[in-house]
Amino acid sequence: DASLSLFPRAIPREHWRDIARAFGKPLMYVVTEQFAAQARNLLRHRPGTRVEIFEAAGHALFVDDADRFSRVMAAFVEQLFSEIDLNDNQEAGGFGSRRGNLERKMPLHTYERE
Repeated sequence: DASLSLFPRAIPREHWRDIARAFGKPLMYVVTEQFAAQARNLLRHRPGTRVEIFEAAGHALFVDDADRFSRVMAAFVEQLFSEIDLNDNQEAGGFGSRRGNLERKMPLHTYERE
């Protein structure tokens, strides 16, 4: 209940739906079984989305099924790195250039509450 009290209920669900559909970067949507229909709907409207449904996990799926969650996230991040042209920033050299390339091609976005 405490975590739900932090959720901005004044913002309609369509707001979040529209953000997810319009997001122009790789998107991983990890949910529990109760949101499986929502995940399938997102895939219909945003086919490139990576979706994982945790049938046996509760709200804290990263705790309830930590091993699977870690494997799924690691695979997603590895896929992102594999799509980056590591020769874009040769002057940075070596593995260190991966981070620069990743940040340049996929800048982080944050949501600020009003």
